Amino acid sequence: MERMKSISVIDCSDSPPDLNLLTMSIVTTINDRKENEIVLVSCIFDRKCTTTNPTLNRNFLERFCILTKPTLSAYPFDLKISLKQIMMDTVVYETANERHLLNHFLCKLQNLDPDIYAGHDLAAQFAILSSRLEKLGIAHWSRLGRLKRSITVKQVAHVKTSQWELTAGRLVLDSRLSAMELVRMRNYDLSDLSLDLLGISHNFTMKQNISAHFVNSTQLIKFINNTWMDAWLSLAVIVELNALPLFIQITKIVGGVLSRTMMGGRAERNEYLLLHAFNKAGYIAPDKYQSDFKKRKHSGMEDTKNINTRPEGYNKMLHNRKGQYTGGLVLDPKIGLYDTFVLLLDFNSLYPSIIQEYNICFTTIDMSKKDKNEMPELPSDTNEGILPREIRSLVERRRDVKRMMKSEKLTQQQRQQYDIRQMGLKLTANSMYGCLGFQQSRFYAKPLAALITAQGRKILMHTKDLIEKNGYSVIYGDTDSVMINTGFSERSELQRVKKLGNDIKKIINQSYKKLEIEIDGIFVKLLLLKKKKYAGLAVDLNDEAKTKREIKGLDIVRRDYSLIVKQIGNEILDIILSVQSQNRDEIIEQIHNHLQKLREKIAQELLDISMFQIFKVC
Repeated sequence: MERMKSISVIDCSDSPPDLNLLTMSIVTTINDRKENEIVLVSCIFDRKCTTTNPTLNRNFLERFCILTKPTLSAYPFDLKISLKQIMMDTVVYETANERHLLNHFLCKLQNLDPDIYAGHDLAAQFAILSSRLEKLGIAHWSRLGRLKRSITVKQVAHVKTSQWELTAGRLVLDSRLSAMELVRMRNYDLSDLSLDLLGISHNFTMKQNISAHFVNSTQLIKFINNTWMDAWLSLAVIVELNALPLFIQITKIVGGVLSRTMMGGRAERNEYLLLHAFNKAGYIAPDKYQSDFKKRKHSGMEDTKNINTRPEGYNKMLHNRKGQYTGGLVLDPKIGLYDTFVLLLDFNSLYPSIIQEYNICFTTIDMSKKDKNEMPELPSDTNEGILPREIRSLVERRRDVKRMMKSEKLTQQQRQQYDIRQMGLKLTANSMYGCLGFQQSRFYAKPLAALITAQGRKILMHTKDLIEKNGYSVIYGDTDSVMINTGFSERSELQRVKKLGNDIKKIINQSYKKLEIEIDGIFVKLLLLKKKKYAGLAVDLNDEAKTKREIKGLDIVRRDYSLIVKQIGNEILDIILSVQSQNRDEIIEQIHNHLQKLREKIAQELLDISMFQIFKVC
């Protein structure tokens, strides 16, 4: 820089400025050309969104809706009067057609100039926007972002980076992506997230038969309010998950870019963290991994005209992003229904802990072997590698933050900020292993990833052997967890079960320095069907008087199955897992009677036909 005197460092203690946050919900319908056309864009706007705690108070949120009538439909004749009567005429904008709607929306964006877009499944919403902008040839498409572009939207709409190109200069915060990273759910539809996270059941806007809402003003106004509710709920999910402050915290930890963190690319975050670490240690970072096929293609060695010159399996290899190596070990389950307490023990962050335990790193493992498929040996070097050092640093920082959280002097806001910081450190540490096995990562290292999973398999087998040597039966194990049949069946023996779990935990943890196993669950009853398929009645460890049902891998949780299959599956599972049903013959008889009643209902056509509908999941 020629004039360093004109550059000053911002004081990091200053709170960041408020942001303009726009939450949107786009509704489409099928037109007469069998195309998705946009009929409505509902938005909620916050002019003073704080990065620590975005508001959900509707009194501080502005709202507007831009709508047009579907093809072959008309507005209700009294719509304007009805809107004026309820003072919605200033926030609902009627447009003549879809082109008018999109132009109006782009003008609105230019005036509001949002810093952040929020919404549910925004990738799909921006894809619809770009396709309709392209179809209608709208020139000012670049108002979606802050970078004025002279090219057509067609030139950016069909590339991998289309969302980044469309929203250049604005952040994109997706409630679906946030939930997929931060909570474990059966599916991530807004309806399920709202019900499970917020306890709100809402009649969500459906694509089918949009024209029916235009029959009269009452229906249409109700429809508009529902779409505003869709937008508000997606914002509520983001706030409930603390997604915005958490992503800011993760960005600070890895030294990356916030816009990229929000897009959910864990490999890229790890890349930033390791680039900083290796650069600080004086190493030159590797280029991003390229397969032999890509190298050959880029160097001009491949004859693209003759398809026969390509090796067998070319396309499969070209599109395969995962390294081919053996993953975690899954022990054969001892199938059956267990009426006795079953302990579930789980290793904390198994793969990151293995990296620390065995000092596995690019700088400690000999990678000079010619055979890339040969398993490298564990390092003998006592000097700590950069990868385990970075993970240790993250773990220690998280431990320090959790210790600070125990202080009674903290305000609720300070405690929440500390909780967000420790969660950011945890997520970063747990995802470090992923960059080693992800083929598109700059730090892709198949031998290291294979060595880590191999150690994981050995650890699981060693854990099984230790437990069985102490006289207990391991009925199942999967990658980083084991299930133990304790033999105790009375509810009064729960404390003995917990003591047994702590004793086994102590025995296993003595074998390692960095690896720790913990009690992850206690099942009162467990139905073990096959690998990765079980259902159980688990004790709530926060309130031992309560139990909760846990299901993994069973077909009744599949979204494409009919409602009757889900309903009868859940009812039969309730019978099997009922604490009162101890006698196996009684359980079988109850199931038989239940199915007999169902058969009679079907024969008498007492069930609605919709119960048998099979759903197609796209």
